[in-house]
Amino acid sequence: MRTFLIADLRGYTRYSDEHGDKAASVLAGRFAVIANGAARAQGGEVVELRGDEALCVFTSARSAVRGAVELQKRVRERVDGEPALPLGVGIGLDAGEAVPTAGGYRGRALNVAARLCSLAKGGEILASETVAHLAGRDDEARYAPRRPTAVKGIADPVRYVEVIPTVDLSPSPPAPSSSKPWRARRRSVLLMGVGVLLAAGVAVASVEFIRARGPSLPSFRALGSNRCGPVHYEGAGSPQLLIATDLPLQPGALETSTPMIDAMTLALERHGYEAGRYRIGLQVCDDAAPGSVGFDEGTCSANADDYVKDPSVIAIAGPFSSGCAVVGIPILNGAPGGPLAIVSPSSTYVGLTRRTLVADSDEPDAYYPTGRRNFARVVPADDVQAAADAIVAQTLGVKRVYVVDQGDAPSELFVAYFIRSARRLGIEVAGSSSWDAAASNDDILAAAILRTGADGVFLGVSSESRSVQLLTDLRAHLAPTVQFMAPDVFDPQAGVLAGTAADGMTFSQPGPANNDLGSAGRQFVASFSKKFGEAPTRFALDAGQVIDLLLDAIARSDGTRASVTTNLFKTSISNGILGSFLITPTGDTTLNVVAIYRITGGKATTFETVAVPDALLAPD
Repeated sequence: MRTFLIADLRGYTRYSDEHGDKAASVLAGRFAVIANGAARAQGGEVVELRGDEALCVFTSARSAVRGAVELQKRVRERVDGEPALPLGVGIGLDAGEAVPTAGGYRGRALNVAARLCSLAKGGEILASETVAHLAGRDDEARYAPRRPTAVKGIADPVRYVEVIPTVDLSPSPPAPSSSKPWRARRRSVLLMGVGVLLAAGVAVASVEFIRARGPSLPSFRALGSNRCGPVHYEGAGSPQLLIATDLPLQPGALETSTPMIDAMTLALERHGYEAGRYRIGLQVCDDAAPGSVGFDEGTCSANADDYVKDPSVIAIAGPFSSGCAVVGIPILNGAPGGPLAIVSPSSTYVGLTRRTLVADSDEPDAYYPTGRRNFARVVPADDVQAAADAIVAQTLGVKRVYVVDQGDAPSELFVAYFIRSARRLGIEVAGSSSWDAAASNDDILAAAILRTGADGVFLGVSSESRSVQLLTDLRAHLAPTVQFMAPDVFDPQAGVLAGTAADGMTFSQPGPANNDLGSAGRQFVASFSKKFGEAPTRFALDAGQVIDLLLDAIARSDGTRASVTTNLFKTSISNGILGSFLITPTGDTTLNVVAIYRITGGKATTFETVAVPDALLAPD
């Protein structure tokens, strides 16, 4: 396994035309020396040079990433006030097996690296997700997702990221000016890290945009953390206020977060980056632990502190996980200028907004030290989803249900909500068990279920290879008429992996199914598909709705945090992306609908969208 780095001087042909062959030859020689030195400094070597292009090979993906950063550093170093090279360098990286040839290598990884190099602008480093996974994250670089790209000879689009140096770099030389008419470019890269801004000579902590006349607002300031990308703004003039978003951006989480970010930018674009009289920018921040797909409590806390301290931050879109919300809400609640509004597309833990089934809990009051609410969500909470699962069980004729949790608090609480709703619907709970992926015996569990005579099984367990095996084992022991049901922590696509054992199984996901969306939702799906080449995920739709909701609250405000938060709880959405709904005083949506999918013939398809009545959710 080798990692290949291909670097190319941007604008070399024009430079040659304007300065002559001799000057171009000197430039190519300087580039070769710099590329060789940068590669060797990180344990690599240059194996092929073609004038304005260098092919380097490394035995370590991390060394290759560091070599790319080192190369960008060296080409930008100042000599008598001028960069070492007058042109920017674009770099592409991929890792894989390759066949050695005379003076070089050949193989898929070379093709991918060359394609990514062709996409990279001067000063950019693009790497396949394979490289990002192998290299991990260290002190010199972080990663930001890009849309997958087609590579000739490779069937599936290649997923890749931008490598963002986190060390100080001098500015990259500007791209050569063109005599051709200017044409609109593809949307800006919004997940570029702050290292790129530093590379452009900007002190990020004090980035300011000149503000046009308008309401009396503080001078605009971007978030300065290296966990956050630059401000994304494509409206008129410059932004005045900032929406920050918290999402996991580590390799492994990008498949979920990238479509969400795309949906947010599309929603902003559809509004012209305006909320009433205010111009709004978006800044995306990583809340994941390095090398992990999950949130990190320390990072969530640090992000919230940064949002509170930046007067330009007017609202938060996120976070993705309820655990991060638990950490961030109290900090944002005490923000200067009034509680800072936070709207999540996916945090469904009941305790964020209402009392749970846990006795003597101080939730949700503990999250709101000022006594004012500032958190809302656009999808129904766990108790609504669990009730929908119970309604589906009733629809499918289940009379006696056996419930399985995985022994942790979130799973146990979700299953408890299912039990409450099932009993209210007249379904008998035949038995229950906690299942441990590492220690439990599936045969023993199957025998326990069989003894109860249950005709339905509710699996409150998360997706992993063992849970797929659990489903397979239970189906092998139980009657074919036994109905299996699960919430979306057991992903439908994981269920498909169980083959015929999953046939007929249902899965719930909060919010409406795509084919049950209203006209505005269908229009958003069409716009997203046209712009990004694929249909939006369910989380992407939720993220787009979050931006619409926040823009509505900001538009009706006086531009202060307190006013935005007040107006958030007065929001009434009519024919929105997800439908028509209100935000309740607790911060919940009134759109208590849940999508149900069912596996049939090896595919997960929409079964129905369930509307959950309030009576089924009332406290005991």
